[in-house]
Amino acid sequence: MKQINLKQVWFNEDKRCLVDKQGKKYSGERFSFAYGNTRSGTYSIDSAIGDALLALEKAAMKKRAEAYEIVHKQTFDSHQEYDARPYSAQAGAILYRKK
Repeated sequence: MKQINLKQVWFNEDKRCLVDKQGKKYSGERFSFAYGNTRSGTYSIDSAIGDALLALEKAAMKKRAEAYEIVHKQTFDSHQEYDARPYSAQAGAILYRKK
């Protein structure tokens, strides 16, 4: 099976196109959407976001995406006084493949 190098892209308003980390134009077709979230609470917001993004990338790879554009990130706090792991997060992304 072919190895897929998943990359994160975003819309660059100046260039009016999707670009990757190096600022190179990415031309792919939108084909699906994926979500990722934390499985259980974490000790910090950063850790919760990292877990959600990792789950999102795994979901994107499972759908054989070549690139993803994050369109939603949200964190949650259980607000319970004695909860050592009160934070959780979720993320959503549009998935792309080369034309």
